[in-house]
Amino acid sequence: MLKYPDFLNLELQKVDEIINLSISSDVDKVNLISSYLIGAGGKRVRPIFAILSALMFPVSSDKYLNVAAAVEFIHTATLLHDDVVDESKLRRGRESANSKWGNKLSILVGDFLFAQSFNSMVACGSMDVMDTLSKASTIISEGEVEQLEQIGNINISFDQYLRIIRSKTAELFAAACKCGAIVAKQNLIYQKYLYDFGLNFGIAFQIVDDILDYSSESKIGKDLGNDFLERKITLPVILALPDLTPEEKILFKNWFSSAGDDLSFEKAVEIMKIHNSFEKAKQIATNYINEAKSSLDFFASSEAKNVFQRILEFQVSRIS
Repeated sequence: MLKYPDFLNLELQKVDEIINLSISSDVDKVNLISSYLIGAGGKRVRPIFAILSALMFPVSSDKYLNVAAAVEFIHTATLLHDDVVDESKLRRGRESANSKWGNKLSILVGDFLFAQSFNSMVACGSMDVMDTLSKASTIISEGEVEQLEQIGNINISFDQYLRIIRSKTAELFAAACKCGAIVAKQNLIYQKYLYDFGLNFGIAFQIVDDILDYSSESKIGKDLGNDFLERKITLPVILALPDLTPEEKILFKNWFSSAGDDLSFEKAVEIMKIHNSFEKAKQIATNYINEAKSSLDFFASSEAKNVFQRILEFQVSRIS
């Protein structure tokens, strides 16, 4: 795991304080489920991107902490809703909220957390932050709907897949980075470079996660093979499909038309390895990491930039 410097850990503690104060409610179940989710921790990658983007510049206020809290609330709310849709049993290494308390409460608490994101946006005192994060929330929802519509569709194109992951994953990274620049009172050029950095990183981040869902023995937070069992067509599958033999193509069509099992998962991994689809996916992820690096080149050296560079290197190491 990547270790963060002391200054960033201190900033994250402040963000957690904001979050914990915000989730205080007179309704016991809201307190219980919200605390359970926030207490599970997670990597806080998106809030980190908001913090570091602001700290790339001299800052006169700590409004970036409110941006970071808003981003984490949006992310956690979408995870709650995703788990209901996917019927997931595990989240962040422990029992998911929907498994523990049921779908109805999970959806409602997800709505509560999403509402808290707007309180944090208001605390930033910037309509540009509100505009950026509210648009990002819309795009995320559209991506989730499109992904649901493509479940089991082995004819999905690379462009469709890219549009989905750009919407449901990369957009929040991009918005977090842009908002960091906004609260640091930077111009539109800096905002655009940081937005592009976050977007390219977010695409690479999702591709890496999709690769590891098929190939990692140390998958954190969710079971290995979840995407396959949930019939989600991700990049390793898309890249394998054109090279499949007629017999293999029939197998994949059958596996993704109905829920697969562990045996079919192992067979699918074996076939994808034969057709080199994991290596092809790794190269595409690396290309997006390199695009993100290019955006960082625009900025002067700083402690925050150094951490961003280490995060990029860590993503590459996950699939090396």
